[in-house]
Amino acid sequence: MQSINWPSTENYFSFYGLNPVFEIDTAELRKLFLEKSRQFHPDFFEGNRELQGKAIDITAYNNKAYKALNQAAERLKYLIQMHLSGSDDNQKLPQDFLMEMLDLNEQIDEFTFGNNQDELKRKITADINSQIQNLMDKLIALVKIESWADAKSELLKLNYLERLAVRLIEPQ
Repeated sequence: MQSINWPSTENYFSFYGLNPVFEIDTAELRKLFLEKSRQFHPDFFEGNRELQGKAIDITAYNNKAYKALNQAAERLKYLIQMHLSGSDDNQKLPQDFLMEMLDLNEQIDEFTFGNNQDELKRKITADINSQIQNLMDKLIALVKIESWADAKSELLKLNYLERLAVRLIEPQ
């Protein structure tokens, strides 16, 4: 029986043999994803429960890794988390940002319980989307210069805004 060279699951980049950088060739990533999908398909390991179980794990990891690295926003988040794993997880959002978010939360409450819903929803959505885009641009710049701590701080803001966007779509 031949030995199997299982890929590294240290991180998504090493799994594909890629450098951990924001700018990646997504066509190359897709090619690597498909190669791994074929190479480690669980059906190839029928008859050996242990190897088939490992192939199932690798297939699941392959799917998660591809999903995270193929989307710019998710890749950005993954890079930041990868470089700051185990660092201060109790980091807090800045007070001025929280005050801005208080205003947005009040507008969302007004939308949820108010009358002029379509116009207000468009205004709030445009504001949130603009802030998200600005944060994404800032995050990309910070990741490119490897300013991981600053990037994590901005990522907290992005996560908050994304939760607000969901709250606007699915009012309670």
